[in-house]
Amino acid sequence: MSSLSDACRDGDTERVKQLLDGDGGARVDEKDEDGNTALLWAIIKGRTELVRMLLDKGALLDEKDWDGRTALMLASLWGHMEVVRLLLDKGALLDEKDGYGRTALMWASVKGHTEVVRLLLDRGALLDEKDKNGKTALELASANDHTELVRLLLERGASVDKIGDAARIAVVVKLLLDRADLFNPVGTRGDAALLALTGVDEDYLGRMAAAHTRRRLLQRTDESDVPASEVLATAEASTATAVLDLVRLAGSAAARARTLRSSDPRSADDHHALFGRLQLAAAACVQNDASGNARGKEAVQKVFRSDDGLKALQHAVEIHAKELLAQPVVQGYVKAAWRGELVSELVDGDDVPGWAWPLLFLLLLLQLLFLLPLVALVPALEPWLTKKLDLGGGSVYLLHLPVVKFGLECAADLALALALSTLLPAADLATAPVAPLLLLWVGSGLLWEARQLMAPSSSDAKSRLARMYDRLAAYWADSINRVDATALIFSFAALVAFVSTDDSEDATATSLRAAAVFLLWLRVIRTLLVSPKFGPFVLMFFRMLFGDVLYFVVLLLVLLVAFAASWTVLLEPQSSITGCADELGGVDFHTTLLRIFEGALTGNDFFECARDSTSSPVAAWVITSVYVTLTAVLLLNMLIAMCAAAMHTQHPQHKPIAIYDL
Repeated sequence: MSSLSDACRDGDTERVKQLLDGDGGARVDEKDEDGNTALLWAIIKGRTELVRMLLDKGALLDEKDWDGRTALMLASLWGHMEVVRLLLDKGALLDEKDGYGRTALMWASVKGHTEVVRLLLDRGALLDEKDKNGKTALELASANDHTELVRLLLERGASVDKIGDAARIAVVVKLLLDRADLFNPVGTRGDAALLALTGVDEDYLGRMAAAHTRRRLLQRTDESDVPASEVLATAEASTATAVLDLVRLAGSAAARARTLRSSDPRSADDHHALFGRLQLAAAACVQNDASGNARGKEAVQKVFRSDDGLKALQHAVEIHAKELLAQPVVQGYVKAAWRGELVSELVDGDDVPGWAWPLLFLLLLLQLLFLLPLVALVPALEPWLTKKLDLGGGSVYLLHLPVVKFGLECAADLALALALSTLLPAADLATAPVAPLLLLWVGSGLLWEARQLMAPSSSDAKSRLARMYDRLAAYWADSINRVDATALIFSFAALVAFVSTDDSEDATATSLRAAAVFLLWLRVIRTLLVSPKFGPFVLMFFRMLFGDVLYFVVLLLVLLVAFAASWTVLLEPQSSITGCADELGGVDFHTTLLRIFEGALTGNDFFECARDSTSSPVAAWVITSVYVTLTAVLLLNMLIAMCAAAMHTQHPQHKPIAIYDL
């Protein structure tokens, strides 16, 4: 070992100065028998002042030892924070690799030097680089159980997908579960981490989520002067937060399943299985506390009545989390919320007097007569009435109950459908006082639909525009909402057309009225949701209406256009041939399209006479055969898709009890 290297290793600052400042000066970059320079020895020993001194004397900053490790790699390996900062300030190469293919970030990750890794990342170090064994910094940190460092790397965007070892992925997930970081948004980084949850028991997953959120809320209470009651540092509130996190993870799994369905069916199936397992974990989180003890009925009610609990249920409906919604613990809350506390006590009570039910119906009738008009005009009265009429065992203000609101909404739908279809003739729709009242009626319905878009959402988007988009997407994803909005828009447009033209026989107004009447009666179908027999089929009908049926109609329209265009070309050169080309439409494309569409609906066959009207009967026969074949294939595929959807909606383990059962 050279004298300079020996002095740097021993930390002898005076000796180093003498050697550097002496006559001729020591060779600052001379290597010893191990391939280390004086600078590398000073870095290994963490001698910051010696490192600065050697660099000032011209020591090579990126000189490597025999293993190809640079000064920055060695400083990161040994965790010398100040030396690392000094080397970075001097311009050391940040992502240089040694003979093992490792960077300074990887060596710091091996040893678990969290602050060194943080500094390297702040200076722009590449996060997901791999060494010669295909390992990333995240995998190296997890292999040595550096939990804090794993969390930091995930927070900075490290992808679990970059880890090639399935067992190591499971270790990362276990570390995340132990700290419950998997339930934070950062925990969803990487498809592999999500899939690794398939090996975690749902009961354990639910308890871990509840325990973590409880710790988080308690920590928030300790760190602030806000009373615990104000930050909801309770077991029920923490459970609601945990359920919301699990439901969001389930939504991520469902989204990945849809994305991978065509490119990777096996992975899509795994994600779909995870979608169901996370729902069961959310149900277990509600039913049992962090210790595994069953919660009481009142505690479950508090979980779902909290802000995060309501968000979790709303998000579960948005992502069609049937496994969760069908669980008895959720159905119990839905049933109680649907009927209200007062009605639930009358239904479930053992010693209910016989006069209770007649009194309840009389109370409802009086409220419909006297309070409903006031609440309709001033909606802000409803929460005030609910609070003022609360007698301790539940509010006697019955109009706020979901079951009553659903009944009133169905009655209003039926009345509007009857008014526009049979009760009122077209001549009365453009005259006072019918027209203003109907416009006010339909306009209030549109305002109600708009209020749903302004209601609180489960979205965590930061910007107002993003939250509005999420609410709109959630609203439009509900098939029944689509029918409601479309029916009201057509009804409003029809009334405006009648009023503006003042003509009961106006073609545009009549067409709009016909469409509105059809949609309004289609809207009335949802009254069957209260039936446990018809309810599931109503939901299936609306999903198919805006799913497979809509896609089938769009594709069929494309085929019709293509077929009509082909027939127009075949008939155009032979317009002088005697036959029945005019019956099909001749060379008029639009008429030809309408005739073909009419034939598809009524069974009239214009093709035979059309073949007699062209000099290319073979081409006409081929085009007709292709059209019929493609239509048949399209119809069969639609039927297969609908049958698959119907089979998918069946619940093999639980009997679904949705709102329509109540």
